[in-house]
Amino acid sequence: MKITIVTIFPQLINSFTNNRIFQRALENNIIDLNIVNLRDFSNNKHKSVDDYGFGGGVGMVLKPESFFDFFKKSGAKNIIFPSPQGVKLNNEIAKELSSKNELTFICGHYEGIDERVVEKYVDLEVSIGDYVVSGGELPTMVILDSIIRFIPQFIKKESAEIESFEAGKLDFGVYTRPETIDNLKVPSVLTSGNHSMINQYRKRDSLLRTLIKRPDLISKLPKEDKQFIKNIVKDIL
Repeated sequence: MKITIVTIFPQLINSFTNNRIFQRALENNIIDLNIVNLRDFSNNKHKSVDDYGFGGGVGMVLKPESFFDFFKKSGAKNIIFPSPQGVKLNNEIAKELSSKNELTFICGHYEGIDERVVEKYVDLEVSIGDYVVSGGELPTMVILDSIIRFIPQFIKKESAEIESFEAGKLDFGVYTRPETIDNLKVPSVLTSGNHSMINQYRKRDSLLRTLIKRPDLISKLPKEDKQFIKNIVKDIL
């Protein structure tokens, strides 16, 4: 997958992509990453890309010229704009985007991007939640990290299939050595060696966590899981 990120702060993207997992994906040609400094497309000697917004108000706005110049020269496809006004990111959106051969992210800053850039070029606005951060770089990396996990060979298929939300429910709790710390013990079933019992325990734990922490997900579960939850509640009562 070809991934392009347009930003005025390339160093923020570099700090994330320098981790070992991401570097391995680059080395194995699973992804092709291109970080574009928007200032390289500025048409003035100071390389400025922002200006005061029409109509007054506080803060600066990223100007349209540099974006327009970039898009005309690059022919970029599947433009994603991380924005509080976008659709809320979820597993299904991430999975759908992972099937694309090319994605381009544009990172906003200050008071935002000139709306004409969004109107003319953006294919999808995506929100990572109902809150505001200082720029589009962090949301871009969150969205990108959720997407590339579904790309074949990035992580093991089995690992992706058991993660939270993949089956519409939360993941089960995980444990490692030591078996006891501060009088807190690993559930004995996990050290029993009985894989049938372990699978049953993990299914129960997954559904119980979903019921307690994310009850809003219950209505979307298959009938089998809903019945399993009813049995769990009966056992507790």
